[in-house]
Amino acid sequence: GLFADTRQTTPLTMPDMVEFGAREDFSDTWSGMLEVDWTHWSRFRALTVNAANPAQPNDVTTTRWRNTLFGSLGLEYRPSRVWALRAGMGYDQSPVPDATREPRIPDADRLWLSAGARVRCNESMDLNGTAARLFKLKTNV
Repeated sequence: GLFADTRQTTPLTMPDMVEFGAREDFSDTWSGMLEVDWTHWSRFRALTVNAANPAQPNDVTTTRWRNTLFGSLGLEYRPSRVWALRAGMGYDQSPVPDATREPRIPDADRLWLSAGARVRCNESMDLNGTAARLFKLKTNV
């Protein structure tokens, strides 16, 4: 019947990505970082869940997503050989256009804020810690 347990498969085409990053040492203690990423989300046309049960229809979510850019800037401060402190921010575009945004995939543009620290334990080991906060910008679903 329609409500019998069944196996399901989901073929998924993941997007291509092109990434560029740069780091510039301004002095012995300060560095700047830059990253720009392009993601080929337009390859992802639909999310289809195929049921092995012939009585159960496939579940299709039409996406028609658009390609996106992500950009970030960061600073690193090294007060000593042991310590490094980092902070940065990024902006990430949502691939989901208004026409296909729905509660199942309620995506929006995002703003990232992050901070972190590195402590050098010895010449072959560093410990890194990072905290980040993601802010989704307001959008309608």
